[in-house]
This record gives sequence, C-alpha cells and structure tokens, in this order.
Amino acid sequence: MPAFGHTVSPRYAPQDAGAVVLGARQAGAALAFIQTLQYFGGAETPGEEGLASPRLWEYGQRMLSLNPYYRYGVLYVAGFLAFNNPINRPEQALALIAQAVKGDPKFWRYKMVAGAIGYTQAERSEEAVALLEESVKDPECPSMIKSILAGIHRKAGRYGRAAEIYESILDARDKEYAERARKNLEEMMVLGEIRGRMNQ
Repeated sequence: MPAFGHTVSPRYAPQDAGAVVLGARQAGAALAFIQTLQYFGGAETPGEEGLASPRLWEYGQRMLSLNPYYRYGVLYVAGFLAFNNPINRPEQALALIAQAVKGDPKFWRYKMVAGAIGYTQAERSEEAVALLEESVKDPECPSMIKSILAGIHRKAGRYGRAAEIYESILDARDKEYAERARKNLEEMMVLGEIRGRMNQ
C-alpha cells in the first residue's frame, strides 16, 4: 500500500493518524465509510444539500488517503455525487474517480462509472472521455468500456473515432459486444455518419 500522504479531514485527524500508526489503514477506511453513511443519513434536511456535497467529497478523499484500494466506498460516494439529486456534483465524482484510478488503474468499474457520468451528463463528457481513452490503450480493456466510449464519441458527433473503437470490438471474445459493435457500424453507414469503414 502506498505511503500515507496527509490527513484530509482535520475533524478526524486523530482517528486517522491512529489507524496509520497502528497499521490499521484498511480498518480506518472502513470506519470512515461507516461515518460517511452516518453523515449522509443525517444531512438530508432542507438547506443541507450544499453542505452534503463538500462533506461527501471530503469523506471520499479521506477513504482514499487511508486505503487507495477501498473501491466500494469510492464507488458509493462517486455515485451519490453524480446521480443523487439535489446534490448533482458530477465534476466532484469524476475528480474522485480520477484520483482513485491513479492508485488502482486496473479496476474497470471506476471507468464504467466515469462512462455513465459522461453519457448522461453532456457537460462532463469530455472529462469522462479523458479517463476512458486511457483505458482503451490497455489490451485487457473490457469491451463494455470500449462500447461506452464509442457511444460517447458518437453522441458528440466524433463519428470517425467512434467507428475506430467499434471496429476494435469486432473480434472481441464477448460475442454480444462484437455483434453490437457491428450493428452500430452498419447503422452509422446507413445514416451517412461514416463511409466504408467496416472491413469485416
């Protein structure tokens, strides 16, 4: 596990420092997640939405500082920040995911959440694309991630890049995604979005 950087939350500094000193960073991150749930459960009162957002962001960073591999907590906080009205802070969710990806780049579910944010929140799509484009460079990148990225590019009118990614899925072991990619390419040709790109 990477070295502990700094205490994110002054309020919990003694508790987090104790977890580090005792070599119990995983347990500390789990306790931080429980405190996140307790906080959010008590923050859903009128006028508290704005406060809930920065606190959730802080709790997410705190979990990562204690345990960079605390995936469930990161996904939970990112999901709430991005998709829970009235909080609606997709930029914070993407920033938290980007931070998590640095320490845990092979965990594909982070990229799936980023893709979902980019697909449903047009104003954040470019941030999601940056994360997903890094993912598709990996030969082990799942077809699902590629399909999400191709869909975002197509939605944005970047048909050439969308077609390139769909073509890279045609030989995928996952035949469902390969067939879906083929159908998307055929549809793009019929609609005139691309011409003569599909070579299989």
